[in-house]
Amino acid sequence: MAVKKCQAVLNAKGLKDIPVMFAWDTDGNLTLAPRLDTAGGEARTKGMSIPTTITHGTGEGLRGGLAAFNPGFLRDALGTFTGDTITLHLGEMKDGQLSKPGLFTDGPEMAGQGYKHLLMHIRLS
Repeated sequence: MAVKKCQAVLNAKGLKDIPVMFAWDTDGNLTLAPRLDTAGGEARTKGMSIPTTITHGTGEGLRGGLAAFNPGFLRDALGTFTGDTITLHLGEMKDGQLSKPGLFTDGPEMAGQGYKHLLMHIRLS
């Protein structure tokens, strides 16, 4: 739902090939928002809060980090899952951005018989 809203904002502004960003604030809260090309546009765009649970580690490395994805690819990937919960497995953050692709699974573990979807992030300059 959040990805569709982000994509609708981008379409309304006539922006194409613009990523949407998962952003973790300093308290560890996760939001999803379109990446607009101006500081004023980004300041006016409130990200949608995404309920999260950190299952492995402390999440310290996520704080203040970003993970940007193509909204069409992200929506397609998330649309393949039928359950209420999706797990995003992340590698380490370098310079505030993901260093490896995101792995989405329908359960908390990366191994096993559950459905998996690998999605490459977009490196922001």
